[in-house]
Amino acid sequence: MKMATVGGCEPFGQPNEGPAMACQKNPYPNQFTALRALEAIRSSGKTGKQPVRAYPCQHCHSWHLTSKKLTGNVPKWERRHSLTRG
Repeated sequence: MKMATVGGCEPFGQPNEGPAMACQKNPYPNQFTALRALEAIRSSGKTGKQPVRAYPCQHCHSWHLTSKKLTGNVPKWERRHSLTRG
């Protein structure tokens, strides 16, 4: 039985273990690394659909990039949006 994909992540593992999630998107270990990747993509000069922000994945516990613009309330991880360590 195949389980549904959730937010670019799909379950894997044995049925009696409970599903783990494996994302098809590029995983980044933390926000800083994801934002550095986002900045590199922006400065690459490529045209077309581009990622605009990073977000933490609740399924695989990594960070991903998305081209979806933020709507509604600003999540706490978006409030301090800096590439400098401090």
